[in-house]
Amino acid sequence: MNDITDHVSFSSLSRYRKCPASFRAYYSEPHTIPTAAMVSGQENHRAIAKALAANDISKAPLGPRLRALVTNVLKLPVQMIEKSFEIDIVTTKLSGAIDAANVHGNTGIIVDWKSSAGAASTDSFQLRLYTLSLFRTFPALKNIRGYFAYLGSDHFDTYDFIREDAEIIHTELTDLVDEILSDDTYKPRPGPQCQSCQNAESCIIIKEYRLTKVDTPEQAIELARRTFALENVVEKARTLIKDYLLNNGLDSIAFDDAKMYLSTAVSLRSGKIRTPKEKKAAENIAALSAVSQAQESVKEAA
Repeated sequence: MNDITDHVSFSSLSRYRKCPASFRAYYSEPHTIPTAAMVSGQENHRAIAKALAANDISKAPLGPRLRALVTNVLKLPVQMIEKSFEIDIVTTKLSGAIDAANVHGNTGIIVDWKSSAGAASTDSFQLRLYTLSLFRTFPALKNIRGYFAYLGSDHFDTYDFIREDAEIIHTELTDLVDEILSDDTYKPRPGPQCQSCQNAESCIIIKEYRLTKVDTPEQAIELARRTFALENVVEKARTLIKDYLLNNGLDSIAFDDAKMYLSTAVSLRSGKIRTPKEKKAAENIAALSAVSQAQESVKEAA
């Protein structure tokens, strides 16, 4: 099914490791428009790369701790900035790019910038692959220290590797690629990653979501995993409703004896209709709905 016989990237491998179904959807369904967070992350990466290339991080989007990391550990000038690499894996090639790396004697330093504030969605396998590439590029290296540097919270996580790790990492990589190439089911693997999945609406976990009796820890865990996917879709639905209210100058939407309304934090909440004002809001949304239906009827008649 997949088109990875020529090359794979870390992002595709990470996607498969988290959820084979998401991997398949990514290659078979149209890609969604990048989110604002994605665009912001790309801009930050470009700004940092430009600053490193100029040997001047004074205007880079880095907090005090990450500036110290660059100054005292990575050190300027940086030899490798957004350095592309390829690793042969028998049937395919792994391609990627390291955000920043330097070599000091027999020690390598790798820094990967993360736009998030924490490590909840970070996959350490990424640094392991970068480490494998650096060990192969510089045979004299004895050890590598890798950093995930979080721009949102100005802190970093540290990972240490020795040369003997390179063969272990290569075996992990080969086994993973073989698994992907031989997979013909791509079953979903629900969990926390579902909260940020852009393919949740089409996932079979959502389409076949059912409340089940919970008698064992395993059943509770399985239901919890599937609930992550459901929460993703619910949150997206709330966002669509909230945007509609904001775009139409409304502060609530009412139906039957219930309502959804914007809080002072501009978040969408739900509750009961309790006051005449809320009932009036229900009448307003009904009127707006009638106008909308009339407009649609005119369009169809035309």
